[in-house]
Amino acid sequence: MSLISFAQSSSPKQKPFKDFSKAIKGHFILDGAECAGFEFYEKEVIWRNESACMYPDTFLLYWVDSNSFMAKEKKSETVKISGSPMIWFYTVKSFDGNELKLCELWTGWGPFKTETQKFLKVRK
Repeated sequence: MSLISFAQSSSPKQKPFKDFSKAIKGHFILDGAECAGFEFYEKEVIWRNESACMYPDTFLLYWVDSNSFMAKEKKSETVKISGSPMIWFYTVKSFDGNELKLCELWTGWGPFKTETQKFLKVRK
């Protein structure tokens, strides 16, 4: 089983998308949070932490295929960063236009594990 196929799922009530890379745009809040979440743009994704919403992190967005993406920390012009950039890798488990489930594949050191997170679309 490929990494991609293990992470994607569907349910009868969800609208099927063939290409999540084209469907997922806009602002999504982590379920249960007040401001933590992602804002997806064409070539960037912004992440806001719950404890520091006013100071978002910007990542370069690379879609690996139609349902997997990598986010690489964008080099700051004002903050000196030493070492490698942060890299996040996600697969889309489901998206129905409102609810987005992402499986974050843990790529770092430490005790963290691969986990699925639910995000809700912010309507303006």
